[in-house]
Amino acid sequence: MPWLCVLAFGPSCAGQALLVRQHAEAGRFEAAVKAAGQDPDLLAEAAAAVLERGALSRPEQGHRLIAELKGHAAGLRSLHALAREGDERISGPAQVALFEMGEGEEDEVRKLLSSNEPQARADALSGLRESEDRPDLLLSMASDPAALVRRTAALGLASLSFSEMRAAVLRSLAESDPDPLVRAAALRAGPRLGERGEELCAKALESDPAEGVRLAAIEGLDAIGTLSPLVRLRSCLGWEISQITLAAAWHLAARGEGDALQIVRAALSAKDGSLRAAAAIAAGQLQGAMTGDLLKSLEDPIAQVRLQAALSLQRTGADSSSEVESRIKEALLGISKSDSVEAAIAAGRLAKSEAEESRQALSRLVSHVEPGIRAAAGSAAAEASLWGVAAEGLSDPDPRVREATAGALLSAVR
Repeated sequence: MPWLCVLAFGPSCAGQALLVRQHAEAGRFEAAVKAAGQDPDLLAEAAAAVLERGALSRPEQGHRLIAELKGHAAGLRSLHALAREGDERISGPAQVALFEMGEGEEDEVRKLLSSNEPQARADALSGLRESEDRPDLLLSMASDPAALVRRTAALGLASLSFSEMRAAVLRSLAESDPDPLVRAAALRAGPRLGERGEELCAKALESDPAEGVRLAAIEGLDAIGTLSPLVRLRSCLGWEISQITLAAAWHLAARGEGDALQIVRAALSAKDGSLRAAAAIAAGQLQGAMTGDLLKSLEDPIAQVRLQAALSLQRTGADSSSEVESRIKEALLGISKSDSVEAAIAAGRLAKSEAEESRQALSRLVSHVEPGIRAAAGSAAAEASLWGVAAEGLSDPDPRVREATAGALLSAVR
């Protein structure tokens, strides 16, 4: 579809855009990047082709990769091509994406509701969110044999206004579905579970074997928000410190309950590094109430904790103080000198204030022997508009690195 490139670039650049596309679609990634130079719009053409090629070569990843194409002019050509594929793991998500962008037909999406592919059915159910018969569709698909589709139906039912029929279906999913992701999606509905909602959430919080379900039960109790559910949340504060107690404490602290802050503070000093990192994220969402604690976490021996503390301080606006800004910058610079995913994220966050240090760190990391680190570096470079470094990620020999960079680049240029 050459006309798409003409619309996006104008006649003088359309030829170059097509050249970039042709190289990338043929797997000549270095040639595609060379033809694009550091022009972000041309790199976006290469990125779209990278994601299209990835979906074609690994259909089981089609949904994830196609989601990255949605909403960008460079992705439109790829979506039209993918929508014509015979494999509904590819064509299904592409048709739904086009419909959501105003480029597809509702009838084609409705046909996918009876597809043999669970992902296609789930995507179609999500895509029909504005249809008049959506409540009926959600109720009927809530008994689908595939957990993915039931989860999508539960999420959709939770977004609708309360009705006893919908609440009964949600309660059934929350109480007895064999898949923990489905139970979690239903429990998050909170007040839409009806009069037994508090009871179901409390029971799941106390005894469900899946941590994700117990965390969802906390969200459900918080969403109900009346006195009795909040009392149940407070009872968690006496449990052994864990992700569960931290989540309950965060919800209560966000409601202004000062005692709950002590649990978040205790989690910042827990033996488990992953729990300390989670606590740093939670502390950053409490509107500056824990700035002093987060500053202490910048000295944590684990890079993941230091990084999350620095990002939380930035989110709360604490870096408006020159002293705090200096501490954050020092921590990020230190992390960026390591060989890790955290180093790539830290380097990306330094791009505005320490452009050269950021570029040097990401240039080093995008050539690292570990693909996960290269992928993080390519993504961070794209998010920071460091197009030269991002181009290296787009031409990486590992498809995981190319695709991670491509998704970030499309988001950045969008």
